[in-house]
Amino acid sequence: MEFKVRLIDRLVEARIVKEPFIIVEGKDDRQIYSRLVNEINKEAKVHAVAEFEDFHAGCENVIQCMEQLQQKLINDPINQRFVLGIIDRDSRPFKGGASLAELLNLYILRHYSIETYFATSLNLSRLIEKSTYATLEDVDQEIIAFVLANVPESFSTLYYISLDALKQECLGLDTYKASVAYGDDDTGSKVSRQFREHFEQNVLPERQADLDLFALDKEITIDDLKLIAKGKWYLYNYLYRAGFHIKKLHEKCLANELRSGRHYGDIFKLRIERNPDQLVDIFYQDILQFIDHEECSDIVEAINSLA
Repeated sequence: MEFKVRLIDRLVEARIVKEPFIIVEGKDDRQIYSRLVNEINKEAKVHAVAEFEDFHAGCENVIQCMEQLQQKLINDPINQRFVLGIIDRDSRPFKGGASLAELLNLYILRHYSIETYFATSLNLSRLIEKSTYATLEDVDQEIIAFVLANVPESFSTLYYISLDALKQECLGLDTYKASVAYGDDDTGSKVSRQFREHFEQNVLPERQADLDLFALDKEITIDDLKLIAKGKWYLYNYLYRAGFHIKKLHEKCLANELRSGRHYGDIFKLRIERNPDQLVDIFYQDILQFIDHEECSDIVEAINSLA
């Protein structure tokens, strides 16, 4: 039988041992935030919300945890230094629900979900270092520019896929059925090349005008992609496109088409050859091991507010 801790008891323990704790949505989030806490040398324990008695995985349960603790936080402000709940931004701001701004010690991410924070040039440099024979010093701006060259052109399709999912979320499944809903895909695989091509050819021509009107009503543009694209979708899409060019680095450098690798292009050869779908899965797991402190500065600030 799984042992669960009472939430109030955990707060008391945190004060006694002088080690704050952080509550996150799921076990995958627990790994990510634990890594971040270690990176910034913060003494704090990260818990998936399902570890607590009467709670289950998910955003709403983290909110309920913090609601249950509110009186403790208000009556004794010192408690505010020992607990923090962190949730994904999700689609909540677009659905017109109750504001969570009044809840003490609840932090809401600035992107739709945590995985988007890993799609950065710095993390891409680290990924190239891990996947090839190059060092970080070898991966200069010319290399990064080449690797990212075909990423932006994929954003338009991801934007409409995300708008489609958001429309179902806002209107309800009884009213609108998205081609892929936010809850349908836990891996990001449904925004692979095959799915994007299917969506572009068979879904978007019929729905684009209506989705543009929906976006106008919600005051959303493609510049808001990180706010509406599920993090796993965004990161998977980013790595699929970038990975296509990472595979080409070796031949481009050997052919003297990139100045950076002119004299030592062989260092950009992939350590392990894979087909594109296998490669993106490997890249996806690898890049989640890297923390870009600048990109994650808002989360770091929230965590550092603890004792």
